[in-house]
Parts: sequence; structure tokens; C-alpha cells
Amino acid sequence: MAVAYQSHTVATGSDDTTIIKPASLADGDFMIAMLGQGNNVSAGYTRTDWTALHSIDYGSGFLTILAKIADSTDAAASDFLFSTVNSSADTSLGALFRISGASFTSPAININSDTDTEDTDTTPTYTPGIAVRGASSLLMMGAFATGDATNTTSAYAIATDDPTWTERVDFDEAGSADSSLAIATATRTETTDTGTFGLTFAGTPTTTIGFILSIQESGAGVTVSPAVIDLTASIQAPAITGGAIVSPAVITVTASVQAPTVTAGTGKWSNKGKTGTATIANTSKTGTATVANTSKTDTSPVITNVSKT
Repeated sequence: MAVAYQSHTVATGSDDTTIIKPASLADGDFMIAMLGQGNNVSAGYTRTDWTALHSIDYGSGFLTILAKIADSTDAAASDFLFSTVNSSADTSLGALFRISGASFTSPAININSDTDTEDTDTTPTYTPGIAVRGASSLLMMGAFATGDATNTTSAYAIATDDPTWTERVDFDEAGSADSSLAIATATRTETTDTGTFGLTFAGTPTTTIGFILSIQESGAGVTVSPAVIDLTASIQAPAITGGAIVSPAVITVTASVQAPTVTAGTGKWSNKGKTGTATIANTSKTGTATVANTSKTDTSPVITNVSKT
């Protein structure tokens, strides 16, 4: 399944921040929250059972990036409260994203990410960038800035094999520490490292914290070996009365099971039922033996329906 952006919601405020659930959030979706605070706070946000990817304190800004694989409780929730120990945040901006098709082995999330900081630069270049999580991974890139309440952002770019970016979030909040948050996404087929990354601010921020993430698609990098699994079964000679001779005494039947279908990043079997037939023919004696094996881990198939006439 291809990894893809689906929906997001945003919120503003100060200190603890509540963000409405993204549209159509479902069990198994990947959630990522990006929250910025202004006014020289000393700590970021937390939420129980969420993984902290980054918590960056720089200048008058603080950026927190949290992630979680949604479960049924999350899907049934109406909103999410992100808590902080700060009581002095003048501004806070948050965005919560719903991503489908992400690869994970619960609770681990297959994601690479990087952050960097810049001062008073309208076209910052953040380093060093990241190694992507395979072909067709989803990239998310953006920045949290303080010092200009009317800031807008454009010209998202990476140094190597730059894809087409779609801006998802670009908003600001006025206060003693004016703040803005901008986020864009892109699907990139190349597997090369991104190199440096950057964007352009319309205003002149005091401090900026840039970030980039690569989210792996479900099933990427999974190899099933061997491609075909051979099963060998032996059929014992039937009991014959009346002086007939059956030759050979043992008939060997060989069947091949095609490669299993791989889903959700972990190899799983599909098409479990595989059958093969062998015909015994000798001096007007005929019969049919059917090999049935519904378990791909059983090397001794059950032989059924051995009848002779």
C-alpha cells in the first residue's frame, strides 16, 4: 500500500493545546503532531503513548514532533490534548496529520527525520538532510519560526532529486513572540539522500527550526524467498484384490506453491489451498489421488480420496 497524506487539523493557543481529530482517522493510520511554542519556553509537549521524534529548544522557539499509530480508541476520539509543563508560552501552534499506508512494526515507526536551526534568515538552508526510507516514501518538510506574525512560507526544496511539494499548513499567531508554522508534503520515487533542505519566508523571522521526515510505505523493502516452495508427497500403492499387479509400488506427486502475497510490511500467506492430482493407471485399473495441503509450513500433505475401481 502506498503511503499518502490524507488529512490534517490545526490549532492555536498557549500552554496545553487541544487539536481536533483529523477527518476519517482509522485504526492503523499513522498520526504525526507538530507543535511549536514561542516566548522562550523550556520544555515541549508530551502525550501518553506517543513517541517523541524531536524536541528542539532554540532561541525564543520550541518545536515538538510526536508520532503514534492510531488504535480503535484514537479513531473513536474527538480530539487530542497535548500537555506541557510550561505556563509562560505566549503563542502555540499545532498541526495533527493523518497518514495512510505507513510501514510500522508496532510500536516502532519506520521513519527517518532531521532538524536544524537558523537565525534571521529569509531563505534558510538546513543541514544535513536525511536518508529516505525507500522508493515512494512520503516526505514532510517545514519550519516553525518566531519573530514575525505575518510570516508566510514558500519554495520548499531539497538539494537532491527535488520532488513537487504540496503545502498543507501555513499559519501564524501574534503575540510577544510572534510565531508561524509551515508544513508541506511530497511523494518521492528516488532513493537517494535528500541533501540539504530549505524554504523561503516572506517575513524576517528571529529564529527558525526546520524539519524533514521520510515515512516508509507499507511493504517496502520486504523480500520473500524462495519465490516458489516445492512440496513432495508420496502415495502408497492401493490394496488390489483379484490378482492385479500395480506398478510402481509408490507414485510420487510434486506440487509447487507460488510465492505468498506480502501485506502491511510483513510477509503473510494467501491462496492457502493448493492441490495437485496424480493418476494411477495399470491393466485397466485407474484411480485418482488428490494432494491437499492448506498449511504452507507443513511439508507432509494429507492424502485424501484414494479410491480404486
